[in-house]
Amino acid sequence: MQDFISNLEITLEKKKGTITEKDIFRNYPEWDSLMVFAVLSMISDEYDVTIGRAEFDELVTVEDLYNIVITRK
Repeated sequence: MQDFISNLEITLEKKKGTITEKDIFRNYPEWDSLMVFAVLSMISDEYDVTIGRAEFDELVTVEDLYNIVITRK
């Protein structure tokens, strides 16, 4: 989980240690449609996992995002 959070912090350009698994990632001030693309691209590049946009839209927390990546790895 920590590696995933670190990759997410890099992707979202957040300081190390500022993201937790319970965070609702869409509530981050920098969240916008470009961040959706950036996160989906990071997941594809780093974990070789593809998540469809409709499915992604149902995810709420960082932990939700992590769990779907792990189940498809």
